[in-house]
Amino acid sequence: FRTDRALQSYDGPTLLMHGENDTIVPCEHSRALAKIARRGTLITNDRGHNDFGADWKWYIDTVEAFLRDQGIVVTPKE
Repeated sequence: FRTDRALQSYDGPTLLMHGENDTIVPCEHSRALAKIARRGTLITNDRGHNDFGADWKWYIDTVEAFLRDQGIVVTPKE
């Protein structure tokens, strides 16, 4: 997939998540994509390729925070 080409013309927010210990796809790939993305955010953790989402609470909280920060999801007022 040529994600680099797609990101060059995409103006929306982009969340990239990658494990620093990924031995299948180097984290450098996501770092390069984050530089290409106009509104890119890169989040890394100390996981690998197949265990990145092992801490589901962290994963969900991270995605939710990104969506809130970008104004995509608004937290209802209590």
